[in-house]
Amino acid sequence: MRHSLSTSSRGRSLLALAAAACALAASPSQAQEAWPAKPIKLIVPSAPGGGVDAVARIWANCAGPKLGQPLVIENRAGANGIPAIQALKQAPADGYTLFIAGMSQLTITPYIYAKPPYDVAREFEGVSLVVSSPYLLVASQGSKIEKYADIARAAAAVPAGLNFGSPGTGSPAHLMSAILADRLKANLTHVPFQGEAPALTSVVGNQIDLAPFIAGTALAQVKAGKVKALAVLGNARLAELPNVPTVSEVMGSPELSHGSWTALIAKSGTPAAVVQKVHAATQQCLQDPEVIQRYQGMHAATLPGAVADVADYIRRDTGVWKPLVARLGVRNE
Repeated sequence: MRHSLSTSSRGRSLLALAAAACALAASPSQAQEAWPAKPIKLIVPSAPGGGVDAVARIWANCAGPKLGQPLVIENRAGANGIPAIQALKQAPADGYTLFIAGMSQLTITPYIYAKPPYDVAREFEGVSLVVSSPYLLVASQGSKIEKYADIARAAAAVPAGLNFGSPGTGSPAHLMSAILADRLKANLTHVPFQGEAPALTSVVGNQIDLAPFIAGTALAQVKAGKVKALAVLGNARLAELPNVPTVSEVMGSPELSHGSWTALIAKSGTPAAVVQKVHAATQQCLQDPEVIQRYQGMHAATLPGAVADVADYIRRDTGVWKPLVARLGVRNE
């Protein structure tokens, strides 16, 4: 009887060990399959209420239920998005921290510092493009600029030239204005602000002569007659402003014709299965009629496509902005 009990005990022990071994062997795949098992943090490089923040919240409200976990927005504004980027760099590469980046963080900011604060290709990987948005070049009501062709003449008429505003040094709006000044041979002085809202307030208040803004930011002020629309920095006229030409119509400048865009980014090393799961949920959202309508209300167009499209957009625009930054000597130390 003792021998029987002892054998039975050894058998149970062996079975327990075998079960434990199987559990350990299965745990990586099970953990991957279970992702996400907790809320996901989405870092936004702007203050609440800004354009990128609105894009992020529309996406999060749609994607959260599809992923089965809430997406928690964490706003980290300022410094060209570097605090937001640093937060992603410091997080584990497990997919529980994602970043919604603007074109500037991925194709401009790394090159306006003598010592680049991060390496886009090495430290991050694309998950999905989200939306694209045209810019609208506007002038203050107090200026003598009525149309795009008036800019050079108005700048020449003032000894100090004209002022143009932007959300900050090295922002797309800054570089777009620098391109305009270079092409027009106009004397334009850059005045950086901490975001689009204070820059637009200064144009409305006639403290700044002109500035480019994301179309959704400036359109209400144009309709209210508080600023004058000069050109669409995008590839098509806006339905609400059919008489305002695109920049290609008034000046051959392909680098100004595709506007800005946003993309979801993960830390390099994030499991491929996690990236694919977020990408799949995003594609469903970007083709959802309600989501499309909400983005259209912001004058943003959804960008459904492949994961690789993010890298393609980064390569394309880095090829435009990096040499321009070097040629114009744009620096932010």
